[in-house]
Amino acid sequence: YIVDTISIPISQNSIAHNTIKALQVNGEEHIAYVQKTSRCLYFYSLDKAAITDSIALSQYNHSDVDDLHIKDHNTVYISYDDGNLFLLKKENLKWNAINNWDMNLVTNKIDSNSYFSVYQYRNGICIFGDTVVGSIYTKNYEKSLTVDTFFIKGHYDIIGKLQSNEVQLIDTINIYPKYFLQNDYHASRNRISINSHTLLYTFDHIDSIFVHDIYTKQTQTYKISSPFFTRRAPYDYSQMNESFYENNYHINNAEFSMVFHNPYSKQNYLFLKHDGTRIEEDNTENDYYDINMSLIIVDSSFKKSKELFIPGSTLELPHTFITEKYFYIPLHYKNQKDPSTMTFYKIKL
Repeated sequence: YIVDTISIPISQNSIAHNTIKALQVNGEEHIAYVQKTSRCLYFYSLDKAAITDSIALSQYNHSDVDDLHIKDHNTVYISYDDGNLFLLKKENLKWNAINNWDMNLVTNKIDSNSYFSVYQYRNGICIFGDTVVGSIYTKNYEKSLTVDTFFIKGHYDIIGKLQSNEVQLIDTINIYPKYFLQNDYHASRNRISINSHTLLYTFDHIDSIFVHDIYTKQTQTYKISSPFFTRRAPYDYSQMNESFYENNYHINNAEFSMVFHNPYSKQNYLFLKHDGTRIEEDNTENDYYDINMSLIIVDSSFKKSKELFIPGSTLELPHTFITEKYFYIPLHYKNQKDPSTMTFYKIKL
């Protein structure tokens, strides 16, 4: 399945999470990415191995970039970590801010003690036409140890309509299973869009995917079985201050790591990290991506079609992207030879 490798002149630590996006520009495969140090958005041609355009983002907002959505090579949405969303358009060879929205004004209508966030790199903004999907944190999210606040009330999604002067709130979504009210699994979730009205959610400790239609407001659940998955025990907050408890919990237990949608083949790629050991008998210390993994291919009907075994220390999932031709996944950091570049596997599935 690995066709080749390609090195791109960006370093792993210099790229903002969730900001490598693939696009077509005049028939050529490009990526767009945000560099944290220069605070610029760059367009890079994979065919020509060259930067073809750039935007200085600090001229619009001095906060860090959380995420970006590329509509086309002349239209970009930028989400900043202060909750502001900007629409940038290129006209007459110049980039301009056409509009911006303070997403916190929307969240405050729901809960005055909340703020807008993309929730790490697993739940970026989704934009279809004038509809935007994003996440809400309550400000008690990281402080509370109660299951009820932490999962059910602490974090959920909003759907809004982008209007000229404001964002109109359309709906809120909370996909967390209700049994989270009784048991806490310290779970992370992933959310991606698979078309103009469908969102796909996964949780790292559940062997299922949740497909939500924003029009009908219905959620369907599809079980994705694997011989490498076992349900883990609930998280024990009484041990959370003990050395390495959280690291051990996530490394030792199998969990679904990230999910990606291929808009060309309509397949979904679900990564499962297997059970592991943080400290080996010879005192070797493992990181998350040192553990064996599986790549589970899920078809457009949300049925498992194939599961591929991936040895530990092979790849890392942040900064993964998909073009019409290939699935690009970064090599494990131990296999990255040049700190000024990032090398990717080019995979054909």
